[in-house]
Amino acid sequence: MKGPCRIALERAYLFLDGEILTESERVEIQLHLEACQPCYERFGLEKEFTVLVSRLRSQHQCPEGLKRKIWSRLESE
Repeated sequence: MKGPCRIALERAYLFLDGEILTESERVEIQLHLEACQPCYERFGLEKEFTVLVSRLRSQHQCPEGLKRKIWSRLESE
């Protein structure tokens, strides 16, 4: 993957993850995705996946007992 593509996709993924980007960064990403078909396709698949995961996450909550076990294990390490 070329440098400009890697940078554009890294920023696009940050945006998908809820990171705050400047207006100029968002425009730069959009322009790159419009001009670069491979990045556009790759980002499109990632975006769909992220939306699906978000939808599923809001439908299924982790049981409190499982959350406590996970936190307990994380704190003990």
